[in-house]
Amino acid sequence: MAGGRLPPARVFLDSPLAIKATEVFEAYAGDLVDLRPGATPFRGPGFAFTPRPDQSQRLSRITEGAIIVAASGMCDAGRIRHHLKSNLWRRNATVLFVGYQAPGTLGNILLGGARKVRIHGEEIAVQARIRRIDAYSAHADQRELLEWVAARLPVAQAIFLTHGEQAALRALKHRLVETGLDSRKVIVPRLDERVELVASGRVRLRPDQARAAPRATEALDWHNDYADLLLTLGDRLQALPDDAAREALLHDLKRRTAAG
Repeated sequence: MAGGRLPPARVFLDSPLAIKATEVFEAYAGDLVDLRPGATPFRGPGFAFTPRPDQSQRLSRITEGAIIVAASGMCDAGRIRHHLKSNLWRRNATVLFVGYQAPGTLGNILLGGARKVRIHGEEIAVQARIRRIDAYSAHADQRELLEWVAARLPVAQAIFLTHGEQAALRALKHRLVETGLDSRKVIVPRLDERVELVASGRVRLRPDQARAAPRATEALDWHNDYADLLLTLGDRLQALPDDAAREALLHDLKRRTAAG
């Protein structure tokens, strides 16, 4: 926008945590290698921080010509849900995802092409454009993680891989072992597994009774499954010919649910 390559638009950073993080970058902007001296990329006539709830709520009145950067990244909590509720049904809106969306999250469901979602108990039609750009992710990729570990070898005790899908964690462990690490020192903890870090340098795993099988933890989040069930039920009820048929379906559903 500063160079005239994009039309002017108001930009709102609507996340208290992101605002605090941005202020840290702003304070040390002189140490960033890709900024020219004196540049102020976080300020401008059309750029605003909205830390207070009332400021965030007023953004729902905007109908066009604005960019709202909001948390949380996967749309399952935070202010982004309010903005989605206000804008998903607008044909002139675009929802742009700039990071990974875990399976079962609302963000993943939207990227999967859902035409309706439930937010705060309300059914919302999805008519906005849904887009994604992966290049903005702040996470290191596999190659960078391997380089980071290689610079810190040898590993005295263990490396724990805890953040990612199971297939990605298994692949990263395989690559770490290929670099020469003992496979017993690359640990992918399971749900409810306890680890003891002891002075001898050994790592002891103490598996307790897990609350769910390993593969079950990769399933969709039940809250979004529940929302999808309500949407499906609503469509089914609307498709029935009359209220008597709708009552019959609801009574049958309650009977089956009560029967366990």
